[in-house]
Amino acid sequence: MTLAGVLAGLAVVFLLLRSAWDWRGRNTTRQPAQLSERYKIWSTTHDEVVSAASLMTDGQKAAVARGKREDAVRKNQPAVEEEQDLAQSLGRSIRGADARACLLIDLSGSMERGGIGVAYRLAVAFANMCRAGGLAHEVLGFTTVNWKGAPLRDDWIRAGQPADPGRLCALRHVILSDGQGDNGLDALFLPDLLRENIDGEALLWARERLLALPPARHGQIFVLSDGAPVDDATLDANSATCLQDHLQEVLADIEGDRRLRIAGIGLGYDVARYYRDSLRVDDARTLASDVLPFMARRLSGGG
Repeated sequence: MTLAGVLAGLAVVFLLLRSAWDWRGRNTTRQPAQLSERYKIWSTTHDEVVSAASLMTDGQKAAVARGKREDAVRKNQPAVEEEQDLAQSLGRSIRGADARACLLIDLSGSMERGGIGVAYRLAVAFANMCRAGGLAHEVLGFTTVNWKGAPLRDDWIRAGQPADPGRLCALRHVILSDGQGDNGLDALFLPDLLRENIDGEALLWARERLLALPPARHGQIFVLSDGAPVDDATLDANSATCLQDHLQEVLADIEGDRRLRIAGIGLGYDVARYYRDSLRVDDARTLASDVLPFMARRLSGGG
């Protein structure tokens, strides 16, 4: 091999090594909508956007999820029927509203304590109301790929655990319903779905998807949550308020966007600390009396 060939080979090796080192050491990867340098992400390598159907391919897990859904509905059958009847009626009352809508559901582990059954009932009613009103809509969810940052935190450890790494968990964003049907909502009951919650980035994703729906005068985002954003791996290695700070920053940006409106619905939790427009739900029996009318008023352009 000629000297020129050797030098060319060494140059390629050098570039590959530098690229690998850059990937290992990069802790400030920013997406266009992150808004500021204060919020960091170690890497988006392991992040996922998945359909509910893709999560239901394991027959045994899917059967467990459907069984849990059937049990949740059966135990609350009279209330569920009332909610769905009201959703249809409210939907007809807002027909012609120039709006598009998204329901974004917090899929954190704490939702296992009864919250996910309420989330399912509300998601079905929301979708029925939007269909009856002729509104383009989606139901989305957000969680993480695993607990305690795996596998992203492992990458950070292998890189020597640099200080202030930013978000250290892999996101899993789930398209539960694209507005065409509700079968994907069964995935809410999957035994290994509920983990940790990064609210700020989930809202950025929901906004992006909402604005991609057929045009309307305004877009409405509803966020159903039972607590503050939490990821142990991220909070252990960064400021204790980094996730809450980012959520508040994203909310300020959305609230300043004339195309959009956003409202928080807290399950046994006061989300007014984050959302200017909010409602607290302490009893699932108020879905029909309080929550669905709250949603309908905002979809019709009121408040």
